[in-house]
Amino acid sequence: MIQSSVANMDAKVARADQLVTRFALDDSVPVHQVTVALEEARLSVELAMQVRARLVEGYRELMNLQL
Repeated sequence: MIQSSVANMDAKVARADQLVTRFALDDSVPVHQVTVALEEARLSVELAMQVRARLVEGYRELMNLQL
């Protein structure tokens, strides 16, 4: 599940990067399409960072448990 989510995030970032490059080189890409792709990529990365932080926090709590 995590691997699939990371692959999805990577695909969104790559698509946004591709659209930005195409927009810079050629005016055929609408600016709103680039903006939406960039925002999707940003939100995807932000979500991944939040999930990572929660996993690390959970791991630390487990390590601090007294047995």
